[in-house]
Amino acid sequence: MKRTLVMAAFIALVAGLGILRADDSNNGPAVAVSPMQQSNEYIWFQEHQAAIAKDPEAAGVIAVLRAVEFLQDKDPQTSIDFFNRILTDTHDMAVKRQVRLTLSDLYRKVNQQDKALEQLQQLMME
Repeated sequence: MKRTLVMAAFIALVAGLGILRADDSNNGPAVAVSPMQQSNEYIWFQEHQAAIAKDPEAAGVIAVLRAVEFLQDKDPQTSIDFFNRILTDTHDMAVKRQVRLTLSDLYRKVNQQDKALEQLQQLMME
């Protein structure tokens, strides 16, 4: 379980750093990346994708994070309804935890602090 959460956190961190690097590219001169470095990064990415695919908990957590990305342009209530359905259908505890964190954020976005706190309370009791 710890390994899954650490892996998910690491992937989120890498994705975030990639976004930051893309945003910061206009602040300085372009840095040339050697073909060898590109190849190594591609291999690293493929190895980590394979590791995630072998771990059902990690794959489920990543799926929740990707669903958040897909739904970010939708109405928050659409996202809330989607994740509430997932919460009732899934049996994986790591996925449930990630969904509860996501629901907490969504409820906070629509000023439903009581429901956001309810999700956090459920997390603390599981």
